[in-house]
Amino acid sequence: MKNMHYELLYIIPLKYTDLENIEVTKEIDAIIKKHKGEIIKTAILGKRKLAYEINHVHTGYYVCTHFNMTNGEGLIGLNKELQLKTNDNVLRYQIVKTGIDLDEEKYKVMFGKKTQDEVSMSNTNTKEPKIEIEKKRKESVKKEVTKEELDKKIEEIMSDDMKDLKK
Repeated sequence: MKNMHYELLYIIPLKYTDLENIEVTKEIDAIIKKHKGEIIKTAILGKRKLAYEINHVHTGYYVCTHFNMTNGEGLIGLNKELQLKTNDNVLRYQIVKTGIDLDEEKYKVMFGKKTQDEVSMSNTNTKEPKIEIEKKRKESVKKEVTKEELDKKIEEIMSDDMKDLKK
């Protein structure tokens, strides 16, 4: 039988840390391998805002996995097992049959350089993001707010909320 190329895109809720997200991606990759799929690449697309709320979640951690699979039965089994995973670790997923063969350069052009191995390597060096955050904090100007201004702003927000509830 001929190998068919598939793309699996799934969203992990942000209730997990980055290291736990990597563990979830490894679990999903293991499920693909269990159903006789050959993983080509797993790209971490990062944190993004969802188009609509899913189970009271507004943002998610997007992951895209490209894999080859020879038989349709493996794909059916993979789909069933992923449906069970959507209750806990995955908000939504989608498997698409693609007709493209990706080499390393095409993959990086399409999805950036963040493959699963590169993300796990970057998580070991966490000093750079902290430095950037500290610089931004120093650059921001502190503005003192009086109690009256704060009370006025709270009243405005509450009155807007009450108007929304009445509608």
